[in-house]
Amino acid sequence: MTQPESQSPAQQSADAGTPTVNMPPVAAGSASAQAFRPAQPQSASQSAYHYTYHYEPKDYTYEYRGATKARRKPAGPAVVLLFLGLLIAGMAVVSLICGSAGNGSFSTLFGASRGAVLFIGGACLVLGLIIVALGCAGRRTGGLHPFAWTLMFLAVIAMCFGGAVGAANSLSPYLAKDYKHVNVGKTLVIDSSKASMETLRKGIAVQGEGYAKSTLTIDLTKYTGHNKAKQVRLNDGQTRTTYCPVETIPMTVTDAKVMVKIPYGCSWGFNVSSGMMSTWNSIDAQGGLLATGVCSEGDRGNGWDIQAGRSGFQISGAHPDGNGISSWYSMTGDMNELCENVGVDDDMNHAVTKNTDPRVKQLAENGYYWPCLTDNAKSVAHTELNISPRLLRNASVTVSYGGDIADAAKKH
Repeated sequence: MTQPESQSPAQQSADAGTPTVNMPPVAAGSASAQAFRPAQPQSASQSAYHYTYHYEPKDYTYEYRGATKARRKPAGPAVVLLFLGLLIAGMAVVSLICGSAGNGSFSTLFGASRGAVLFIGGACLVLGLIIVALGCAGRRTGGLHPFAWTLMFLAVIAMCFGGAVGAANSLSPYLAKDYKHVNVGKTLVIDSSKASMETLRKGIAVQGEGYAKSTLTIDLTKYTGHNKAKQVRLNDGQTRTTYCPVETIPMTVTDAKVMVKIPYGCSWGFNVSSGMMSTWNSIDAQGGLLATGVCSEGDRGNGWDIQAGRSGFQISGAHPDGNGISSWYSMTGDMNELCENVGVDDDMNHAVTKNTDPRVKQLAENGYYWPCLTDNAKSVAHTELNISPRLLRNASVTVSYGGDIADAAKKH
């Protein structure tokens, strides 16, 4: 016969209908073992365990902090761009109103730039007052930082442009104090007589009635009939006689276009930094200004060239002393057509080809290499006619060829 297996007290209690509590094993000597100490049975007949719970209360410290407001987020890109657009639109409206009295003259630009500076200054003042008021009220203004930086950026641009225009307006009387003042109505022509050339050498201060209204023409196509031939140096180091105008003409021009006509094949140059030239044969300061040789002595020097207008605002070092020309680039009008089909030789110098303009071929055969073959060994090493536009305000200067090309070619 098989003997029944022995049962534990918990199993015996379950069999007797007494509820039991299953506890996880607890390590001896631990805090949990001390907190939950089973009571010993009071009698041998009692099979259930009894547990005594010890609760130890703890002190809790509460610290009250007042409710804080979430920091306001800065303006996003869309809001900043909208703000910038409104500022530019407002500045444009104010500039148009302030410059409307100029009737297309330099005073239009001067008034418009002054209006732009005043508008941006007023906007900066309003934003500054708002920031001060919010600061006094104990509010943060971090959300206004994008607007402040936008206004600062526009203020710098307006101050640079307005400062350049104001400086040019102040420099004009100083630069032209020794020049011959020339008032131009609709048109005016200055020839190449000895008296006219003497005036041009000393400098002219041209004042027109508007860029689209006044044109001054300096006609030097008959230069050889009134002036003596001169010696010039060539690229190969030799010298030769030239009948081209070998002159320097300083000038200031306001509200007018100046057209300088020279004989075919003659060389010219502007005493300005190359970055200030619109093309090789023109300088355009329409709707803007250009000042050359600032802070230098005389008509040439190591000063600074400043330009402000439709092409932006730029400052560069003044031209070097002398205009050495190695190659040509884009020109306007008939000048550009002359050099369209000029090729290059084995030494990468410009050369005549079968498709080259017949006028260029005729000039080259007679020793004229301008404006298309300037790197030829027999071409002049330095420009013969030098134009020094000390100050252009809503003005331009353009050089073009004129006269009889056959007559010019016979002079060499």
